[in-house]
Amino acid sequence: MNISQVTKSFIQRNLATGDDFGSVKPGRDEAKRVDTELERIHTDTVEVRGKLDTLQEDSKLKPPTFANVSNKQVIIGAASAGAVVGGAIGVISNLTSGGGASVNITERVVPVMESKLDGPGFNTTTYTVGGTPQNPEGWDVEMTRRAIIQEKVGEYTERTASVSGAGNIAVSGLVGAGIGAGVGALAGGAVTLLRKTSLLDEYNGTAPRETEGDMKLIVTSGIAGAAIGAGAGALSSILNSTTQKYETEYVNMETEVIGQVPRGEVFYIPNDGNNQPPANSEQVADWMKGNIDKLAKKGWVQTEDLRPENVEGQVAERTIFGNVKVRTEEKEISVGPGMLGSIVGGAAVGAVTGVAGGILVNVLRKTL
Repeated sequence: MNISQVTKSFIQRNLATGDDFGSVKPGRDEAKRVDTELERIHTDTVEVRGKLDTLQEDSKLKPPTFANVSNKQVIIGAASAGAVVGGAIGVISNLTSGGGASVNITERVVPVMESKLDGPGFNTTTYTVGGTPQNPEGWDVEMTRRAIIQEKVGEYTERTASVSGAGNIAVSGLVGAGIGAGVGALAGGAVTLLRKTSLLDEYNGTAPRETEGDMKLIVTSGIAGAAIGAGAGALSSILNSTTQKYETEYVNMETEVIGQVPRGEVFYIPNDGNNQPPANSEQVADWMKGNIDKLAKKGWVQTEDLRPENVEGQVAERTIFGNVKVRTEEKEISVGPGMLGSIVGGAAVGAVTGVAGGILVNVLRKTL
């Protein structure tokens, strides 16, 4: 029941019947005045009702139309929506694809090289000296060490592992957000071009609605997105990080004495009719291993240089049968993103998409 009906019902029950004016006789001025007032009240009631109906109709929010949305708002809104959708797709792809990482095993045959003396390990050069009573004839023997050589004594297979295609959630999410924003901007631009045709309404110049807290909404959305993204990053690390084991071969190398060479550089052999100069380095090596003191008693000079000195080198570990001992070792490699990097990357993606979402909501608030 509306206001007019209520008023009319009240008048009919209480005023028009003359219950309150029963003592007034027809024809008196009071009765006429009352009738006049009643008629005015009825007329005013009808008028008020009409104005109320009009006010109610005018106060209804008109549904938004595309003509109220500017080209700038279309492009910004489309780009923001694309960034949100693209970022979300990138994150979901990272979580469901196992990170896209693969382990590559590379094999290499490694020769086992041992240190070895080159022949006796030194060269000799003999010089005839003396020939006077003060300096009897004899021979100076110079000894020069040869470089240590490396000899192949075996081989083994070395395996190394490397990780390729390890997808970080930051890369997946930010690339997705970037692609989404680009596609959204292109779509928004295409929509603005369609406005120049009869397919879509052109912008009618309506000013955007004034809203409050735009920046606060963007900041809040960015923080919330960063928190959600950090959680997604942690989940990505848990889901995509694994450890893969593999075997490789190796040979232990040990430092050992590989031979002996003379300690010094030269010694003297007197020509007393019993001695002869060395024929080669091997003969000097034999003297070096013999009785050095006996040679000194026979008149040899500087025989301390002839005393042996150990030479050390790298030698492969061997079995009891003398073969090179090839050992096997189990190794492991971590596959997938680390926890800290994933959390930081996820937070970055979440912050970007959160800010884009806040911008999108602001555009919608100003247009819808």
